[in-house]
Amino acid sequence: MRVLVTGANGFIGSTLAQGLVRRGHSVFACVGSSSGDCVLGADTSGFSPVRGDLLTEVVLPDHVDAVVHTAARSPWAGISDSILLKDNALLTDRMIAYSKRVGASRFIYLSSLSVYGDISTKTVDESTPILNPGIYGVTKRIGEQLLQSESQSLSSLSIRLPGVIGPKSVRNWMTRVLHAARDGSEIDAYNPNASFNNVAHVEDITNFVSHLLDIEWNGPEIVNIAAGGELSIRDAINIIVSGFGSRSRVVFREGERSSFTISSARAMAQFGYNPLKIDEMLKRFVHENLF
Repeated sequence: MRVLVTGANGFIGSTLAQGLVRRGHSVFACVGSSSGDCVLGADTSGFSPVRGDLLTEVVLPDHVDAVVHTAARSPWAGISDSILLKDNALLTDRMIAYSKRVGASRFIYLSSLSVYGDISTKTVDESTPILNPGIYGVTKRIGEQLLQSESQSLSSLSIRLPGVIGPKSVRNWMTRVLHAARDGSEIDAYNPNASFNNVAHVEDITNFVSHLLDIEWNGPEIVNIAAGGELSIRDAINIIVSGFGSRSRVVFREGERSSFTISSARAMAQFGYNPLKIDEMLKRFVHENLF
């Protein structure tokens, strides 16, 4: 299958592009600019880098079977609301238009649990109400709605991601815990006895997307994904700390905001998502970041 992957020089997109090439797909990997690249090792057969800003003039292939849209701007210091809207909502609109123009049969969109905003339920599933999302969540929700509006012309699946972990992962709570444990720094955490499964491993995401390219489905669809099973927050942190033999002091506090877990039941039952159990996932996370 000919697959276009956006954001292929990012943490998730790079792993996805590599995984799809290994599985025999012809991958057009959008890497943003000539300064970014998607490292595939010695064997680059079936791989074509596409360099350039997708919001300006860039030459894309005139036919692909599927688009996997991972490119997005995360909220960070110096990132304005207008940049988030442009790089998330507008770019998604552009990629949808491209997919329709070149006859792609499916569009896989990496969305975010941030679309839910304020969560008061103990378990988040696809029926959980959306309430007061921040600007990042709003921009990801716009992408989902744009895909829903194209249901007659494009089959799509939006995957709402929690924090994503893996080798050299960035910008989520469990990764910050890992960095602190590795450095021997103090770790602050809340609600130690609350249940936790609020991460996904980048390889599980890659396996899921690859599986979606191999099976038949019709969209628009939306699913949540997370780790399998549950642990307490205390036990999750202890796996990380003990994995490094760390002397980090862990300070647990009771948080004002309620904790929640994420249900992947729909993704598993209807689309074949098969995640690692949370304890196995965290042990792997430690091992792949030891050095």
